[in-house]
Amino acid sequence: MQAALAAMPSWNGIVFRGASLSAVQLDAYRAAASQLATLVEPGFVSATPDPAIRFEGNAVIAVWTESARDITALSTASEWQEVMLPARSPLAVLAVDAMDGTNVAVLLADVSGEPSLAPDAVLAALRRAVGARSAAAASDTQPPASWRERLSGAVGIDESGRRFADARPPA
Repeated sequence: MQAALAAMPSWNGIVFRGASLSAVQLDAYRAAASQLATLVEPGFVSATPDPAIRFEGNAVIAVWTESARDITALSTASEWQEVMLPARSPLAVLAVDAMDGTNVAVLLADVSGEPSLAPDAVLAALRRAVGARSAAAASDTQPPASWRERLSGAVGIDESGRRFADARPPA
């Protein structure tokens, strides 16, 4: 599947996904950000560059990527733009920012290749994009719930907040 994904058109820039993060998961992201740790998601990661898409949950995960692929043509909801990061993409945790109320933004950078921007420029771009997304009105029409669910969930950590690279199989 990696080879098939690599054949799709490339997509560079900021993408979003939603998440309902537990306190343990939020703490794991905050700890990773304090160390500028890199997390690895073992599976493929779907996201959208469309800032008007709204997700359920208490977090928006914003990712700066230069290795995503545009899979809109293959999507079950092809009227909505969808991109996918390859499996095992290394994602640096740059920050966890408070938004409004109890909502947060988890800011990640795909570090699978040679970045075109310095880390501080990537972080600034992510913060601008999340701020603009928060200030903008949601689109009058939203994609189907099944599509939004595919673009939701924590990245790089499991339900208990453990990094996937650190997770050990049961003995």
